[in-house]
Amino acid sequence: MLLCHAWTPPPRDTVKCNSYGSYQEAERRIGGCGVIRDHLGLWVTGCYSGEPEGNAFKAEATTLKEVLELAWNRGLRSVICDVDCADLVATLADAVAVQLHSKFLILNSISQLLAKN
Repeated sequence: MLLCHAWTPPPRDTVKCNSYGSYQEAERRIGGCGVIRDHLGLWVTGCYSGEPEGNAFKAEATTLKEVLELAWNRGLRSVICDVDCADLVATLADAVAVQLHSKFLILNSISQLLAKN
């Protein structure tokens, strides 16, 4: 049996950001990578990072923030984000949850990037 999650392309003149965070529990390290692709699936740019401390949520949030900053700094304005962390998506959809969250600084940065034109 083969289980696949297929990447779907964004519309023309739009890019898609995919971000993936990970947490290595034994060492309490976090890391992540992000990739930005165009409507043909061609790589536009990407990033990776790591930090000595954190948890899975922080890894996902930090990676999303970094890939959104990368897109903005490259002049990319029509962006779709693919995020596989349901907790992160739910938290970002709730302004009060963002304000009260222990990772407010990262979440607020993401919210501001998503609100930019």
